[in-house]
Amino acid sequence: SERIPTIGTQLKILSTVKATMFGIYGVLPRSLSKNERAMIHSEEDAEATEMLIGNAQNLMQSVKETIKVAEIASDKIRLMDNGIRLRWTRRIG
Repeated sequence: SERIPTIGTQLKILSTVKATMFGIYGVLPRSLSKNERAMIHSEEDAEATEMLIGNAQNLMQSVKETIKVAEIASDKIRLMDNGIRLRWTRRIG
């Protein structure tokens, strides 16, 4: 499906952001207490993880849909495998 590259790109961006967040943790103001730092880390980490999980689920759904369509097309080809040539055209929309 056309959505797979887009979702894949989103996953790359989010995972890069999440990875760089670990470097940002050392930049937090020293005036914050250990508990305040931990709360900031937990909230940001939870939010980033939720976004990654949501995008991973969307990617998996797109892959499932693509596989289903490919299986249907494969079955149609087998049924019509009597010398008939098929011309595949891409549907838009």
